[in-house]
Amino acid sequence: MAERILITGGARRLGLALAQAMVAAGHRVAVHTRRSRPPADLDAVLLQGDLDDPSVPARIVGEARARMGGLSVLVNNAARFEPDRIESLDAASFGAHMATNLRAPLLAIQAFAAALGQDDRGLAVNIVDQKIRHPGAGYLSYTLSKIALEGAVRALAADLAPGLRIAAIAPGFVYESAGMKPGRLGTLGARLPLRRPVRPEEVAAALSYLIETPSVTGETLFVDSGESLRARSVILGAS
Repeated sequence: MAERILITGGARRLGLALAQAMVAAGHRVAVHTRRSRPPADLDAVLLQGDLDDPSVPARIVGEARARMGGLSVLVNNAARFEPDRIESLDAASFGAHMATNLRAPLLAIQAFAAALGQDDRGLAVNIVDQKIRHPGAGYLSYTLSKIALEGAVRALAADLAPGLRIAAIAPGFVYESAGMKPGRLGTLGARLPLRRPVRPEEVAAALSYLIETPSVTGETLFVDSGESLRARSVILGAS
């Protein structure tokens, strides 16, 4: 059955890959973006807004429902990803990460759940990060926000049932990060238990699994080639 899906941060990288995969699977998709625009050939409803504004999550949920004639799946993918450590931590950066990566998804879930009718069923998926298993110090605010977002899945699953299922996907290495040397992604992938980085379509397959399996809620799927099984220092080290 075709779903009506809202993907935040859906104009580039993983969000765009998820949107393209869902459209190819025959679903109706709304893509949220702050400033970027998705490719012109993406057959999706375009919604814009700054998720740091507390009014925006509920607004885009409402707009997605209005423009698609309903909403059955919410994918909280948009994220702020900036390096900081305890030595450089400041209130503004910490607050910005929490606003984008935690508060906005929770407000979107709140609005989604409130809009469901008594007999409606929906799914909210939070895109987190395999870093939640072995946190490092280099992206402190980001990592803490993702740990909390994954915790929200377990905290809310029972309360939201049966109308709204909630789950998380924790990807590993999918794309090269800013400043990463060419070929570094392949090198890091070769150090993982499965000896390969993650492909975007594999994260999309995890999303499809959650959509198609109505008995799953409160769970986190790690799509990381086994990265979460090892301490990050082992993978990133020169050994």
